[in-house]
Amino acid sequence: MKYCELVPFRRYLVRTLAGLLLAVMAMGCATRPYNASLGGADPARAYTFLNRLPRNSPKLFVVLTFSGGGMRAAAFTQGVLEKLAETRIIVDGESRRLLDEVDVITAVSGGSFTAAYYGLFGERVFTDFPQEFLYKDIQGEMISTLLSPAQLINISAPHYSRSDAVAEYLDQTLFREKTFADLSSDRRTPYVILNATDLHTGMTFSFTQMQFDYLCSDLNRFPVARAVMASAAVPIVFAPIVLRNQPDDCPQRHPAWVKQALAERNLTDRRFHAATALASYASPETVPFVQLVDGGIVDNLGVRGSIMSQVNHYGHVIEMAGAFSPQALAQVEHVLVIASNTQATSERDWLGSEEGPGLIDTVQALADATNNLLSAETTLLAQQSFDMWANFISERRCPTCAKVTIDFSVLSFDHLSDAAERTRFGTTPTSFRLDRETVDALRMLPDRMLDASPEFRAFLRRMQPTPGTGKKSTAGSATD
Repeated sequence: MKYCELVPFRRYLVRTLAGLLLAVMAMGCATRPYNASLGGADPARAYTFLNRLPRNSPKLFVVLTFSGGGMRAAAFTQGVLEKLAETRIIVDGESRRLLDEVDVITAVSGGSFTAAYYGLFGERVFTDFPQEFLYKDIQGEMISTLLSPAQLINISAPHYSRSDAVAEYLDQTLFREKTFADLSSDRRTPYVILNATDLHTGMTFSFTQMQFDYLCSDLNRFPVARAVMASAAVPIVFAPIVLRNQPDDCPQRHPAWVKQALAERNLTDRRFHAATALASYASPETVPFVQLVDGGIVDNLGVRGSIMSQVNHYGHVIEMAGAFSPQALAQVEHVLVIASNTQATSERDWLGSEEGPGLIDTVQALADATNNLLSAETTLLAQQSFDMWANFISERRCPTCAKVTIDFSVLSFDHLSDAAERTRFGTTPTSFRLDRETVDALRMLPDRMLDASPEFRAFLRRMQPTPGTGKKSTAGSATD
């Protein structure tokens, strides 16, 4: 090779080696952001019911549950917020939006995007969220992020996954690098509970400080985007979001109720099973990391392991001790639960074939059957739990004191009267890309469904003027 030919080759070789060196250096630097230690955290600012429940009427307690289902769930739950913003009620003689009386939103997977955005940015959910999320090809942007040269290098690192890459994308775009210190911080928006599933224990993992206490970790410094990603991390498609079980011990991971439940070993008590799972966190040398995946795996409604959680209520679910102080229990009169169940069923193109479904269709059909059965049983369990709680509280009040009423409204595609609509929405793909027409149709559904809900109508009727007296109850409905 002549010298004049060798010089360009050398330059090419140098540039190639330099590029490889930079890639190796980048691989060595890429690592996931772990959750922080609890040391030095201010309990008065912790992400708990006590510190973050909104300052609204103590006589009403309103819970929204946002289910999974990708963009389908995000659009539908956006419609729920829009409907409640348009519904006026009379509370203590004042006209207010029903939305302003919502106390808790508990969400999984696709519903977590809407819930987290509202908890962080409030009214911007109506003006900005559709353009920033619902009408965008989020699925395409996620794929583009994963296939970018920088992220391909990062993902090849040992402590960085495709879920970390997508969480970083969401952190920089949709959620603006906000942490749990920012979520519901002004107490004007509901206390938002984002739920994932712990692969080790098989239990719901709720992003609350009560749950993070068992990891001796401070939730306030944790990015909201990573919690949303954990809630939506469908296994196989996404890797688990990894949390560190902090090695430094703390008294918060050893509550008295866990010790008591383990000592009693009552196998019929839900506290015992919760305590058994929580006890594993007490050994960080054995369980140094927690692997989190989609919350819909064990509870696609987001209610079983959050508002009904032993963890979030300090082992006293019957009193809902996390959400209600003794003073709050004495004041509450009406409870409204609106459960959004956007579970869909995959297409059944194989029904007319003698050969039946292939492997993928079989797995999908089994998943549909399992999720639908679990959601139905979870709904029933949640209704029974709220009824038991209301009876528990009412029985302890004086004979002339107001009793607690419960209205539990389930919004499910199965409740649509039109068969064509049931098929259309029930087979809408679980993806993060839907056309604008479908998104708008999903947003409009809750308006009609709540108007048709007997439980929702009963809730509004309870609060109208007492017939023949002209007097209103402590909270009444009005329409503008």
